[in-house]
Amino acid sequence: MNHSSLAATEPSTRSRHSIRGRTALVTGSTAGLGFAMAQGLAHAGCNVVLTGLASDAEFAPKRAELERAAGVGVAYHRADLAE
Repeated sequence: MNHSSLAATEPSTRSRHSIRGRTALVTGSTAGLGFAMAQGLAHAGCNVVLTGLASDAEFAPKRAELERAAGVGVAYHRADLAE
């Protein structure tokens, strides 16, 4: 299948290079650079799945605020991906 065929199957409301409506996994995203990346993706219209070392309860207010501010889906899973 060539690229023009692939482009023809995408929704017309989304350009080939848009991330709006897609989902991104951002590791180490409870603070610092990881959270900044998650914010940027969310504000660009991307749903985000965040991981980090904070408990669900600790991160819940930050998750809810990002979801409200960006208007996208935001999920959080506590995970240590260091190993």
